[in-house]
Amino acid sequence: TGRVSSMKNSLSGVQVSLDQTFLWWNSSDGHNVNSTQKSGAYIFRPNGTAPFNVSEGNRAKVSVFKSKMVTEVRQQFNPWVYQVVRLVEGRPFAEFEFTIGPIPFQDGLGKEVVSRFSTDLDSSSTWY
Repeated sequence: TGRVSSMKNSLSGVQVSLDQTFLWWNSSDGHNVNSTQKSGAYIFRPNGTAPFNVSEGNRAKVSVFKSKMVTEVRQQFNPWVYQVVRLVEGRPFAEFEFTIGPIPFQDGLGKEVVSRFSTDLDSSSTWY
């Protein structure tokens, strides 16, 4: 799929499954019986409940670049969704840097875009 499928802490050996998807919803235009609030800056107001994948099967084209200190996995989900996952030698975390846009609007649809992470980590419903 070209997506991240797991993460492993190389110091502790703990590994968890991880799936990241990029999704979008149609934006609300504010013509609603219950509210006239439109989607916009800082307002997530989808025009429905069913999201759409940003690419077929939420697949990404992947290229990997390695140096002595850094490994980068570059993902392209579509012409307007890119991501770089970066592992730096000696750092206990991964960097996720994504770029969204310019978001196409020629189809007449505004888009609410999200990155969703799903994991088997038992957090007792606590979000960090």
